[in-house]
Amino acid sequence: MMRTFANILRYLLLKNLHMMYGIFHMLMPKDKETLLFFCTGKAFTDNLRVFYDFVVIAKEEKAVVLVRDQFLYKSLKEEFSNVYSANSLTGLFQFLRHQKIIIDNGDARLFFFPYYLHPKFQSIVNLWHGIPLKKLGKAIDKRRNESFDIQFQSYSYFTVCSVFEKELIDTCYSVEHILVTGTPRNDLLAYANSSLLEQFPYLGKKTILYAPTWREQGKESMFFPFTDKDLVKLNQFLVEQDAYLLLRGHREEMKFLSEINSQSNISRILPAHQDLFPDVHDLLPHVDVLITDYSSIYLDFLLLDKPLIFIPYDIDEYREYRGFLFEYEKYSPGTKVFSQHDFIDALKLSLENPEHDALQRMKICAIFHQFKNGGACQRIYDHLKSIN
Repeated sequence: MMRTFANILRYLLLKNLHMMYGIFHMLMPKDKETLLFFCTGKAFTDNLRVFYDFVVIAKEEKAVVLVRDQFLYKSLKEEFSNVYSANSLTGLFQFLRHQKIIIDNGDARLFFFPYYLHPKFQSIVNLWHGIPLKKLGKAIDKRRNESFDIQFQSYSYFTVCSVFEKELIDTCYSVEHILVTGTPRNDLLAYANSSLLEQFPYLGKKTILYAPTWREQGKESMFFPFTDKDLVKLNQFLVEQDAYLLLRGHREEMKFLSEINSQSNISRILPAHQDLFPDVHDLLPHVDVLITDYSSIYLDFLLLDKPLIFIPYDIDEYREYRGFLFEYEKYSPGTKVFSQHDFIDALKLSLENPEHDALQRMKICAIFHQFKNGGACQRIYDHLKSIN
């Protein structure tokens, strides 16, 4: 088993953190009722925010938010009084005194450093951020072979959408209890956010969302990876359909859009990045067709029973360096395209005949979603209330 010197140092650091935090927790009395939401990203969105709003607004209960990013902390502090910086002794105190810790990210224990999360000391509840399509955690051979067990984050509870997903997560992480509850953000799919229509009137037209997966290594995600790419021709098709094509990617991947939008003859291809739509699940109910490659967003979109188009242009390379947890071709119900000609044909079919592939979508949806009408927040809430 090959373990690098760096991983040996991480092992020693984690062993010392385990001992130190063990003493802290032994001395600190615990609040076993109030939930602490640990936000490690640059935005308080997705499952963490949806479930927080449910607890605080729908259930009218107190909750605490611990925030790592300083800019986000300052922003949230103006909105909430129960927000604490993770980079402060007050934040550390709040972390230590709460028994139930809610997260939605982090599969390496040092991801939370200098904090140390362990089910032996607290109830660690992971809402995660999507049904896994690609390999994660211990399922990645290189990580498993080169790392010590203590380096992988473990959890008390992990929420999933189906028994099938439960089996997938079980191959990736060490979890004491995997709960089939549905995921909080999918509760948003039950209704369309009307305020978005006021802000972005084009959402009232035929709306197509193109959202490729994020690639941690290798090449960046590529929009329109076609040898016959002709965006003027594509834009003309969108005009004829009275449709808009929205592109959602990471900021670095979106730079080319400024060049596109500077061209007066391309008016129907628009950005839909996180600055415009912080939570994509607010946007999805307005979307008529979803385009992706390997992003698990399509598995959530199945709940809306609308057409899917896949552009798996680098599938062999992606399968080689990352790998899938299940057979991609079998569980991706939609047309696969590799040229702009076929892409436009698939768009035309999807916009004019949305029932196309509906039976296949329904079968795959039944595999990935035990619950189809919301209610995930309530089910998770009920489970957490039962924890002593």
